[in-house]
Amino acid sequence: MAELASLLPLIQGTTSLVGGASQYSASTAGGRYARRVGNINAELALQQAEEAEAVGVQEASRRLQQGSIDASSMRAKYAAQGIAVDSGSAAAVQQGIKGAAAQDAATIRRNAALQSWGYGVDAANSRTRGRMGYISGKYEGTQSLISGGMQFARYGIEAANEYDKASKTRKPEEDYFPNRPG
Repeated sequence: MAELASLLPLIQGTTSLVGGASQYSASTAGGRYARRVGNINAELALQQAEEAEAVGVQEASRRLQQGSIDASSMRAKYAAQGIAVDSGSAAAVQQGIKGAAAQDAATIRRNAALQSWGYGVDAANSRTRGRMGYISGKYEGTQSLISGGMQFARYGIEAANEYDKASKTRKPEEDYFPNRPG
């Protein structure tokens, strides 16, 4: 009977080891999930970066076209009024309209590039968070596994000591007649 009691610490140790292994599995799975989510978020951010650049190019092109249309419209108005359109203030106004449109287009392209850069930073941050989640999951899982193993060893030693004590206090005839009334 005493030998059976010495198994209790061993059972506790085994439970700790299995719990540590289970926690290792859960933590590493969580880490892999965090890495996967980080990579997906990074890809989405990179797609947004490309889209921001493309929209910026389109908007800048539209603004330049609108500037040309506005300058042509002004040219037609001046011509209809009999004003010389290729010199003097009429030419300066037309150039000013085109220059303002070019400045607007450059601002649009710059803003799109900044927005795209921001998405690129978001992508890098997402990948980093994913990697850190993965590393953290591996670390936590390893710590749980080590802790479970140490508990298993501690309880194993305790069980061996209990068994040793029980076997020293046992009478030899108990080995052959454990249920014999004494």
